[in-house]
Amino acid sequence: MGGANEIFEVEIRCHFDKPEEVYETLPFVHSCLHGEVEIPWATSFFGLTLFKSGQLLRAGEAVHHGQVIHFLTWKGPDIGSFANIRREISERFTREITNSTILKRLGGAEGTLTPDDLVQELERLGHRQFMAFQGTDLAGYDAHLGVKVKLMFCSAIKWPLILELEKAANTEDEANRCEQALHKLCVQFQLQSRLLQEEPPSLLYEALSDSQAK
Repeated sequence: MGGANEIFEVEIRCHFDKPEEVYETLPFVHSCLHGEVEIPWATSFFGLTLFKSGQLLRAGEAVHHGQVIHFLTWKGPDIGSFANIRREISERFTREITNSTILKRLGGAEGTLTPDDLVQELERLGHRQFMAFQGTDLAGYDAHLGVKVKLMFCSAIKWPLILELEKAANTEDEANRCEQALHKLCVQFQLQSRLLQEEPPSLLYEALSDSQAK
């Protein structure tokens, strides 16, 4: 199992205190997530220099209906104004990955790698792990709005319950139109006071930096 998918990820996120508050504010979210099973996940971030340049390189695993799915993701710098817009390459696999597009982009080895081999190759390339966190997601999709919905529960960051609304685009122009659609959605449901410009990795890095400073 494998294969890379390169898109523009366009997303906004909002903080809430509890799921019921989410469902009251955005009723369609409850419909999307009703009956969905929580997905436990663990993510590690690699390459502090990449991170400080605005890129993201992460690897980890999630459990979908009892099956462990491993993933490797690279994201380019955020080019959005209202939403976060990033070029993204995502690769998912069960036991091993063959000829990773992301590793090739980083100048890494081709061939077939297990998850452990993958981490070793990232470190060989100079992209060492510098932070990690874990949590659970509830994820769904609203076909009418054309938006992916995700509730993220993670105690390691400032906002332990975050709602993400995401669209995907193939071009930068399409990404800009998706951004406009998410802005319209934000105004419609009066989400302005809940909006978070910072993404979870930035919130995690901020929390770890604060902890080390104490």
